[in-house]
Amino acid sequence: SRATVFAEMLRALESDGFRATAGALGAVILVVLLATRRLGASVAVITTLLGGVVLTVGGAAWLGTRLNFLNFVALPLTFGIGVDYGINLYDRMKFVGGDPAAAVRSVGGAMVLCSFTTVVGYGALISHDNKAMQSFGRIAMAGELSCLVTAMFLMPAALYLLRKRSAG
Repeated sequence: SRATVFAEMLRALESDGFRATAGALGAVILVVLLATRRLGASVAVITTLLGGVVLTVGGAAWLGTRLNFLNFVALPLTFGIGVDYGINLYDRMKFVGGDPAAAVRSVGGAMVLCSFTTVVGYGALISHDNKAMQSFGRIAMAGELSCLVTAMFLMPAALYLLRKRSAG
């Protein structure tokens, strides 16, 4: 029955949720290290992702949203989708001479459009009859938007300051 399947999902996520989330984060970090092949680039991208995750979890706590079994699954999804923005922006910086502002102008519109389509997909869950699915939709949307904001604003600002500091 539907209730039995749902109860079994609850048990599985409660017992394996943290391990799956930690494993997903570890895998994302490994892929970033392999993709960028530079420690500085990896730190910039991973810091951007973690900033988005902190904003997501902190915002959820501030709004009183409890972390339940289903919206906990939104975190590994946020890792996978959210890291993409930092990677794309950092990669674009290599092609525009290391200028963070030029990179945002070059790829920012595509990043916003990509995020928008994902947010719309997650937004459909908000009208679900199951409260856990609604919560998942809200957390997933928040994770998506938080990672976009950190990639579009935090990362370029930090890289600009580092670039300015090393030049001066």
